[in-house]
Amino acid sequence: MKVVYKFELEIPDGPPGTHGRVTLPLGAERLKIAYQHEKYVLWCLVDPKAKTQDHRFLVLGTGHVCNPIALVGMDYVDTVITHGGSLVFHFWMSN
Repeated sequence: MKVVYKFELEIPDGPPGTHGRVTLPLGAERLKIAYQHEKYVLWCLVDPKAKTQDHRFLVLGTGHVCNPIALVGMDYVDTVITHGGSLVFHFWMSN
């Protein structure tokens, strides 16, 4: 049986290209990232009984420069527009 769960993404401090980490059940299907209650969250379709695995994620704002090496092994997940369109962030996550 699968269920949709929400996972908070703590944005890491540091220069563009700094990776954050999130723990997800194995086989999690990433559905959406959004800004909710002043936090970035990821919704996934998961098997709640599955073992978990750590994933790296990367957040880049539009126009931010990033070393291409930071994107190796990462898949694009979503773009989130916040603060009335004044902030736009793009998310990648390790596969």
